[in-house]
Amino acid sequence: MKRISKKAVSVVMTFAIAASVFNVQTSDAKAPKLSTKNIKINEGGKKVLKLKNGSKKAKVTWKINKSSIAKLSKKVTKGNKASVTVKGVKKGSAKITAIYKIKGGNKKFTCNVKVMKKAVQEATVTPAGNNIVTASPTVVPVVTPTIQPTAVPTETPTPTAKVITADEAVNVIGNIPSDYKTVRDDVDYGTFEGIKYHSNITNSMRSANVFLPEGYDDSDYETLYPVVYLMHGIGQYRGLFGMSVDQSSVAHIAGNAVANGLTKKFIIVCPDIRVSDTRETDNPDPNNPNEVKTHSLANYKFYDDFREDLINNLMPYMEENFNVATGRENTAVCGFSMGGRESLYIGISKPEFFGYVGGLCPAFGLVDYENANVAMGEDSLFGAPENLTLPKDYINNTYIQITAGTNDTVVNKQPLEYYQILQENNVPILYAEVQNGYHGDNTYDPGFYNFILNVFPSEEAKQ
Repeated sequence: MKRISKKAVSVVMTFAIAASVFNVQTSDAKAPKLSTKNIKINEGGKKVLKLKNGSKKAKVTWKINKSSIAKLSKKVTKGNKASVTVKGVKKGSAKITAIYKIKGGNKKFTCNVKVMKKAVQEATVTPAGNNIVTASPTVVPVVTPTIQPTAVPTETPTPTAKVITADEAVNVIGNIPSDYKTVRDDVDYGTFEGIKYHSNITNSMRSANVFLPEGYDDSDYETLYPVVYLMHGIGQYRGLFGMSVDQSSVAHIAGNAVANGLTKKFIIVCPDIRVSDTRETDNPDPNNPNEVKTHSLANYKFYDDFREDLINNLMPYMEENFNVATGRENTAVCGFSMGGRESLYIGISKPEFFGYVGGLCPAFGLVDYENANVAMGEDSLFGAPENLTLPKDYINNTYIQITAGTNDTVVNKQPLEYYQILQENNVPILYAEVQNGYHGDNTYDPGFYNFILNVFPSEEAKQ
């Protein structure tokens, strides 16, 4: 008879011990298993998958073989509480694997995921208002975009859902209730969360503030909320719009509008839009590479880079971690000053992602300019003025609003010039001036109020 080596005996004994330990862990109680072996979910929908009967000493690793079909978020890895949120991305099939790890042995559990196409619902629009300029659509020249600030894409997908446009909008600038942002005892203004997400541009964590509406429940995966990304100006940061609900005029404006039945509930995201870990300052140290002059082309580019940071990093983070309704018909960009420049740049150059675009006292940069206030000029983000437009399929399916203050001595008449160019390029646009409005909150607060009335109207307001 052949002799069995000591090494072989050792291997056999190791596997025997591992098997016995795993059996001991699972035989004392019900065996661990997934809450379901099959999940059906619509695009944009969410469901929670749990691992039942696990040991608190175990660790569970969640994986999916096709993240393009479905994404996993909110992973809980503790064995006796293990769960994961599954979100449908696009039509198709994928497989989730839960690896149950406990001392002495591992076990795998699988769940099949089927993502189904979400039925498209056409949005209802608001009756026409006053002081709104529209024009018939035309076909306009466009150029291919790059990561650098650039012109409108040549191949832009056709929008799949109707959104409001300026010719269907209401204009209440000049007739806004005096208490539109007054804090009321009978209104719940929701909650505030500070978040951090990873940017593949800076290769670091970046911050944003999230204002959630009254009644938001993270575990209610069936209720999804539209979102507006609201952007600050140059030399400012996300705290411009408040670092808590109590400090935030935009949270009060939104809460009152919801309470008055004017808008549906929605999420406000206020990010830091300067995509750099360097410091901006009016007097940089020439020997310090980590300091950049505030009004310089190098610094302006950090703001323009937010387009890619928003689309590739922040928006996916929000969709994975919050109950966000996806699609351009549920997504808005709006901003003040430099943030207004960026919202117009982002929304007009990437209309496939954003159905609603708001510029509040928007800064220079969409067209060539020389700005005496900062003693510098800049080439247009869009090239020639005729490129400041939308692809033909989006011209009558995008809401654009520009709000200006009559006493704004910072951007002067630049918002009016943007309006005139967009008008010449046959883009419907709502342009409104706040009488005696300066470059600050007495212009951007009423502008934001008018914006949300048109972007997120309630069913009652649509009647």
